[in-house]
Amino acid sequence: GQTLNITYFLYFLISPLMTKYWDSILQN
Repeated sequence: GQTLNITYFLYFLISPLMTKYWDSILQN
């Protein structure tokens, strides 16, 4: 349904941002 599509959209939208965020933390 629509809820699943929104969930997947948010996941794929946020996951690259979170990856960069964690990479910057681990480098520090």
